[in-house]
Amino acid sequence: MFNIEIVATSFVDKGKFKEASITHKTDDGKVDNRRLVNFGVEKEVFKALTEAKRGDRFQITPEKVLNEKDGKEYWRWITAESFVGATDSA
Repeated sequence: MFNIEIVATSFVDKGKFKEASITHKTDDGKVDNRRLVNFGVEKEVFKALTEAKRGDRFQITPEKVLNEKDGKEYWRWITAESFVGATDSA
């Protein structure tokens, strides 16, 4: 698990589904971006993070999965739990 702080979100309507781009700051201060979709296992994470405001903090639980189509492994976020308090960064 790791913590993030929301910096910004943007959306793209792909017709049958929506995609969100979540810009966030990690515990070490690095700004990163994660794309999420509003279906499947990411549905609840998508909802939580797209309803968040700038500065909201979340504890993320990642899971490594195998993509059956190309045989490659990748990380997906399976939970995003809101929390209040300082991040672990100094």
